[in-house]
Amino acid sequence: MEHIKRENVLFEAYLIRNGMDPNIVMNEDKDFLKAQQKGSRKKFETLSREQKYEIANQESEALKKNIEDGRMRSDSILETLKVLTN
Repeated sequence: MEHIKRENVLFEAYLIRNGMDPNIVMNEDKDFLKAQQKGSRKKFETLSREQKYEIANQESEALKKNIEDGRMRSDSILETLKVLTN
């Protein structure tokens, strides 16, 4: 169960980063579950392993970029503070 929660958090971050509204996706999931409980044969798509891997890889790259950008900004601020204190 924890594994699915982590996948959902990762997918939600991916949707947000790509300008999609995760609430719409979540509402569609709820509609699907309601239809399943009523016996509907509505088809539900799941992500393939390759799609999950691609999403995780894109999120990993985005996090690395954010970390590097933050490191560069903090180094710049540190240099500015060093100049001001000398």
